Amino acid sequence: ILPKYGAYMMKHGRQSLLCRFCGLYQVKLYATVNGTRTVEKSKAQTFAVMNACFPAQASKSISERFDLKGSSLGRQTSQSEIQSKGSLAILKDMDLAKEVNFVRSSQHFSGGTRRSERNAPPNFLMQKEGLHIGPSAKARLMSQLRKDVELLRECNAIDYSLLVGVAPRQSPMFNYLKSLALATRGTIKFLFPKITTLPTANTRLMFGPSSYWNSIKHATSNEKLGAERHFTYVDMLERCGVDAGPLSRLSGERLGVPAIYYLGLIDFLQPYNAKKSVEYRFKGMKYGMRAGYSCIPPAPYAERFVGFLDRHVT
Repeated sequence: ILPKYGAYMMKHGRQSLLCRFCGLYQVKLYATVNGTRTVEKSKAQTFAVMNACFPAQASKSISERFDLKGSSLGRQTSQSEIQSKGSLAILKDMDLAKEVNFVRSSQHFSGGTRRSERNAPPNFLMQKEGLHIGPSAKARLMSQLRKDVELLRECNAIDYSLLVGVAPRQSPMFNYLKSLALATRGTIKFLFPKITTLPTANTRLMFGPSSYWNSIKHATSNEKLGAERHFTYVDMLERCGVDAGPLSRLSGERLGVPAIYYLGLIDFLQPYNAKKSVEYRFKGMKYGMRAGYSCIPPAPYAERFVGFLDRHVT
């Protein structure tokens, strides 16, 4: 895959969502005997260094993480894992698909016909479903994904996925109160009588601003020593970035809440070899050829992958 990957990234690297490889390294451990490093303590370990899809600065602000392959068998995160890991849990295809289907069906059955119903305050079920980035951004994203996936198909690769991180542009407390107010249809004052107005995003400061995104790490001559710079939650997100193309960081909404999406194509080094061919046939006999398991030949894998994203990115 390396020659084709290198040539492709030279041409499309500015826009590609493929994870960037920084280098391939080999490490050996030695012991020193009588002042001479001669005794080998372990076998050589070879590893690749890749660029992260999520910026370190935004790791605490990402509220949802998705690993999307387009398959359905075994592609749902258990409730116990979600409860134990919280926002660190990796959500999968069926988690997103079931949510989208639920919201769309709710929109269908809750559509009012009378004027009073049509003018009623929106609730959280009436928000734009899925990973919403708007039609223009979606067109650019899907166009580039098709190019990237075509390369992977030519390289006979499977098992790759789109890693998605969702970072709300407003503070978590603001989002919680907003969702609660919408879900309870305006009863927020009943639940919290002392709250007269919802706080703005600028009222909550990020805990311990990181030096990664602090543009001024040291006091300058025209600033007093020890002067503290304050950054809001939104300021932090605006300063966060990844060393990739413009499509790796997109603005949009997540169930009505403004959000930033971090995206990257990962795990594309698995070839469809003899072992995977046997796995494909075995699972076909066990579950049926249309059961939605992950291991299928490169061409249908690519088609299913792009089709799933086209249906769930809005």
